[in-house]
Amino acid sequence: MERIIVIGGGIAGVSAALGARKQNEKIEIIIIEKEKYIGYLRGKLPYIISGKINYDKVIPRIDFLKEKRIQVFLSSIVNKIDLNDKKITFMNSEKHERTIDFSKIIFATGSIPLSLNVRGRNLDRIYELRTIEDAIKINKEVMRNMKVVIVGGGLVAVKTAESLLKRGCKIVMIFPEPEILYRVFDDNIGKVFREKMEKRGVEVIHKNSVKAFYGTKSVEATDTEKGVIPCDMVILALGSKPNTVLARRAGIPLGQHDGIIVDERMETVERGVYAAGDCAEYTNFITKEKEPIHLAALAFQSGEVAGINAAGGSERMGKIIENISAKIFGTEILSVGITLRETKNFRIKVLSSYLVLEKNDCYKSKLKTYINLIFDSESRKLIGAQMIGKGAMAWSNFLTLSIIKEVSVKEMAYFCYSYSPKVNEIMAEVIAAAKRAKDLFG
Repeated sequence: MERIIVIGGGIAGVSAALGARKQNEKIEIIIIEKEKYIGYLRGKLPYIISGKINYDKVIPRIDFLKEKRIQVFLSSIVNKIDLNDKKITFMNSEKHERTIDFSKIIFATGSIPLSLNVRGRNLDRIYELRTIEDAIKINKEVMRNMKVVIVGGGLVAVKTAESLLKRGCKIVMIFPEPEILYRVFDDNIGKVFREKMEKRGVEVIHKNSVKAFYGTKSVEATDTEKGVIPCDMVILALGSKPNTVLARRAGIPLGQHDGIIVDERMETVERGVYAAGDCAEYTNFITKEKEPIHLAALAFQSGEVAGINAAGGSERMGKIIENISAKIFGTEILSVGITLRETKNFRIKVLSSYLVLEKNDCYKSKLKTYINLIFDSESRKLIGAQMIGKGAMAWSNFLTLSIIKEVSVKEMAYFCYSYSPKVNEIMAEVIAAAKRAKDLFG
């Protein structure tokens, strides 16, 4: 009987196993996962810290995999992969080494946190928020009026700051970039969001780097380029990179960003070897460059495609762009496609429109919405959008599809949209921004 091995039990790994089972009812499927929990969304970890949900609400029940006849080895470490003999060796939860054969193999090893190698890094109460165990430890340690330093200015850092603020902590955020959420927002939109965070009580120190941590046993202070900050806890949220240690050892080619190189079928250059989720590199539809794109929805979709194809199917990934939307600190945010900063790096000539709209909510006072729309200067087609304000999240998939379908500024300006007096103004926000762009660019 054919056997598919899936290395990794995150969203991509579980989706791959289910995709394989959907394609082939007879094939044997095994997931090997190093953690003791499987299939949870890491984006929910900050909510455990906030006390909003208990950790057991984040963990899917493993029974649904057993019902699909998918065997799972938890708390198991892969030691060796032999692609020539098609054998994998791993240490199971009982510390017994096992070697089994496979027909196809799927790497779904996810990503690992970027490290910070400075003096005092190993002091107690310095955490990374990467696993459920991390969230549980932080949740137990957190107390009201604690001063917590968060190192990093990305989405995980911002969500963590929000969660700890709800617990009554005093928050200081430190990051070297010029503005918050630097990877997904241009500075004008990032500045708006930073100011909203500061109004909520978060101290944000941008353009700053950590030099060292001080303390006897636990961390007591963070030394930065702009001075020493006393603190009771530190959380490192510096971003992540593809976890490709096993792939490298197995001799699988990696890309420029150390992600596993795959085609549209999620297959590597090695026949019968697939990769999905954060460990892979994808072709960005706008830049045409290969890059890691760490999105939960992409992990799910790429996992399913890899699983179906490993089990004998023939599916291909669709066009891929960044697509981020969330509600943080009571504010809806959105970032789709490419930023102005990135267009300069890739030497893409663009036209951009920045608009601040003030509208009347049916039940509240006037609300402001901030929008960046970015168009290719030659084709006048949309390639990027950023938005802050009520209703931003509702535009996420519309803008994503507009980029993928190469919608022009004229088409967007006169798009016939849905109107509801309780939801939006007669002139919808994105359409108003598109009309402004059309008037500016012609």
